[in-house]
Amino acid sequence: MNPAATSHRERKKARNRQRMLDAARRLFQAQSYEETTVDEIAADAGLSRGTVFNYFPTKGHLLYEIAADEMETLTEMVAHGMHDVPSAVEKIRRVMRLFVADTVPFLQVTRRVLLETLMHPTEVPSPVVYLERTLSGLVEQAQAQGEVRADLDPANVARAVVGVYLSAFFRWISNRQSPALGNIQSPALANCASAGDCMLPDAEVAAMVDMLFDGIAGPNYRPQPREAASDA
Repeated sequence: MNPAATSHRERKKARNRQRMLDAARRLFQAQSYEETTVDEIAADAGLSRGTVFNYFPTKGHLLYEIAADEMETLTEMVAHGMHDVPSAVEKIRRVMRLFVADTVPFLQVTRRVLLETLMHPTEVPSPVVYLERTLSGLVEQAQAQGEVRADLDPANVARAVVGVYLSAFFRWISNRQSPALGNIQSPALANCASAGDCMLPDAEVAAMVDMLFDGIAGPNYRPQPREAASDA
């Protein structure tokens, strides 16, 4: 078999898969998972209905692949994207910024992904569970570096960090509109009860994560400058 032809087919398959996942994300966010049909996803991706089913046996498999993509992105970032970052706590900050940036524009999709993966964990691990495991490893690094108290269970610290995100996530969901990253005029932020409520999503989560680490700091912990943590 011609290696060049095989490589071309694999690249085409990868492009088609990504087009379908991107179309599914857009439509699930715009009109809900329940109201979106496979025909609409196929049309948005510029492919046939049959092609979609060749890649994804059911509409639910699109959700599982969206979750798997998120986990792959986190894995790649932790394994290869932060070689220049010596601080494990800073790595945790960056992982959380990435998670917020990837999920805030698609809150309704994230809500459905979390629901499906928690109800059917055999299909693919929940992104929340995967995030906890990823963060737990980084917390262990932080403890080895003296940035986090050594007497704490890394898994519990990781769950607390994820809890910060989930607390903000459910409040954003209750607004029934995705808050905009980098856009303080977002309708979801238009009627803020306080200055803290008007923080952008990434800054809001970052500030709460920093408060958590301030409280469990080890001897080598370096707090994040408040100006940087609240930067829009």
